[in-house]
Amino acid sequence: MFPKQGERRPLPQTLGDLGDRYNLILSRCRFKGTSSVFKQTFAVIGAAFLATSASAATLDFTEITMGTQTVVTGPSQNLSNAALSTTGAQLAFTEMFGANGAFCGLTQTGSTDCSTVTEILFDVPVDSLSFSTYATNGGDTLTATIFDAAGTQLGQLTTPTVDTTVFFGPISGIARLVLDQTASLAGNGGGSLVGDFNFSTGNAVPVPAAALLFAPAILALRRKKG
Repeated sequence: MFPKQGERRPLPQTLGDLGDRYNLILSRCRFKGTSSVFKQTFAVIGAAFLATSASAATLDFTEITMGTQTVVTGPSQNLSNAALSTTGAQLAFTEMFGANGAFCGLTQTGSTDCSTVTEILFDVPVDSLSFSTYATNGGDTLTATIFDAAGTQLGQLTTPTVDTTVFFGPISGIARLVLDQTASLAGNGGGSLVGDFNFSTGNAVPVPAAALLFAPAILALRRKKG
């Protein structure tokens, strides 16, 4: 049944859910004087648009710092939407950079050297990923590599030796981000802090898949007109 007034029905999570939603909408369409083809087309359009929803998200490092300027943890740490880890001894989080803080992996306990490999494992795959680097020294480099849930590499970018914003473009299904840093001042404050992560999440039906749902109704309409 349809949700009660003021109640929101959750979005379809799979193409199977989308088909169920389509059948429900179609069964509820009662338009006097309209053809069944029109009703079918209308229902498919409505179902497809209900399924194509995504939302902007970020990594909020203030979940760790909670108003403290800098917090150092062990080599792994969970956020509400991702798990972080480093090949170094510790993870450092700061509110000094970025809208939601920034972080890096430290080579040794008590060090300020960020020339480590850090990994971000997202709770759900994300799309259109970007982030920014801070406190970069001349000669520091950061190579960012993204992978899907199966471990297939989706892309790789290397930052210049200045603070910058890295954007992977409209790549979807990013499950893991690996940040490999080398520092010109290794052992003495080298490497970059990383923050201002932006990406989209959601269970959007890809446009080609949604478009396929329109085909039966559109073809039937064309045949009727012919």
